[in-house]
Amino acid sequence: MLAEHARPSLAGSPVSDFEEYVAGRGPALVAFAVAVTGRDDAGVRLVQNALGRALAGWEGLVHDEDPDAHLRRDVVAEAARHARRPRREGSERRARPADHGGRLDPAQEARWRRWLRLPVLTRAVLALRLLEDRSWAEVAWVTDLPERAARRRAEHGLRALGDDEPTLTEALRARTVGVDALPVELSSRAARVSTRRRERAVRRGALALLLAAVGVPLLVSVWPATTGGLDLDPSPDDSLLEEVLPEGFRTESWRGVELGVPDGWGHGPLAGWCRDGDLPTPRVERPGPDGVGDGDEDCDPSLAPGVQLRLAGDPAPDVPDDLAAGERTLDGRVVLVATPDADLTEQVLATVRSVERTDSAGCAVQRAIPRAGKNFPAVETSSVALSVCRYEVGVTGPNLVQSERLSVIDSLDAREAVDAAPTVVAPQGCLDGPGEEAVVLTTADGDVAWIHLGRCQGLDDEGTHLLTPDVLFWALTPGWDGPRQDLPLPDELRGLPSR
Repeated sequence: MLAEHARPSLAGSPVSDFEEYVAGRGPALVAFAVAVTGRDDAGVRLVQNALGRALAGWEGLVHDEDPDAHLRRDVVAEAARHARRPRREGSERRARPADHGGRLDPAQEARWRRWLRLPVLTRAVLALRLLEDRSWAEVAWVTDLPERAARRRAEHGLRALGDDEPTLTEALRARTVGVDALPVELSSRAARVSTRRRERAVRRGALALLLAAVGVPLLVSVWPATTGGLDLDPSPDDSLLEEVLPEGFRTESWRGVELGVPDGWGHGPLAGWCRDGDLPTPRVERPGPDGVGDGDEDCDPSLAPGVQLRLAGDPAPDVPDDLAAGERTLDGRVVLVATPDADLTEQVLATVRSVERTDSAGCAVQRAIPRAGKNFPAVETSSVALSVCRYEVGVTGPNLVQSERLSVIDSLDAREAVDAAPTVVAPQGCLDGPGEEAVVLTTADGDVAWIHLGRCQGLDDEGTHLLTPDVLFWALTPGWDGPRQDLPLPDELRGLPSR
């Protein structure tokens, strides 16, 4: 078990001047980022981007938060996002230490290569504890992990490296010594990032006039973090699924059922997989246009490994003999798991649970979805991280069919996309289409945007924005199989190519 460390007090009073902060504390932030990413160039780039995002609201950040913790949280979130991003064919490059100017001997070099094989969050936890001597509470906040999970990652990481704390601490310091990008370069880069954001805001007005004249039959209803008078509790249930998930698993949510699956699993129909590739990749299948269907006679087996989510009245598929399958039924919802490994099948089934109110991504299982174009008074929000909640709007009421919690960096990008969507004033009469789906972007304090996906003949009221590809990039959950007709889809959806 790792020993407890008390975080030392930060030297001096809070630094309110941005350039002074970068000059004094930028090098330590870069050293931390290099430890997390494993590369000098990647670490510097993440710090530059984090400082650029922080510059516009620097005065408020210094007044209300700890800039050190905030910027490290930003760096960790972006590093984790890049680690999860699918590699394009032929573009994957092997992770390797950047040129360290002879700082490492062969033994240290070998240890550093073992370090690079650790997950990003595990590296972040160990860097915070050993390189920066942070408390467990700070580690948990920066990495967005429960404290218990952070401790577990630290223990697993030390075992994987075969090191004790003092040895690894010395190795991290040896690797990051001398990593100190020039503060003036960091400040200049941050200023350029902030300037580009302002220029995009200036261009919104002209774009709004152009698109309003053309008209787009889809919309986003936006307001700054409002609850709209609804009785919502966006915070997750007390027993978070992430706390019991095996290492390397993610959560999937559907109609009040939640489970964990390996990170590498995709989304889509299990039947007829050989139309898409030569090897069956485990998937999570939800009912829908691309969901439950007949198998392909040319496929053997006709069912790919993965998870199928269905209602109890829906027909069950035939499972090939070479897949170990099991089911769990909760309140009329069936979770079928089929994999070549019986232990993995049981491992996934063991994570299945029922959710009464709010899932671990922060999405309500059922909730009211207002008519498109409706506005609500704004309320203040201190939350940053966004939850993406996808609902079917049908006879039984809006039901949550998929959810996702965005990283802090992705949340900021999603908010920027929503803010940049042109505002439109149009005639009355925006109607929900049959079989409509809605996506809610929400925080712990309340909703940020309602995105209506259906047939809409008009837009009305302030706060109604045109639906843009940038908004859809964040609104459409990975593996999204909802309506596509007339949507201004981005070039790529998150997690799979546009089709």
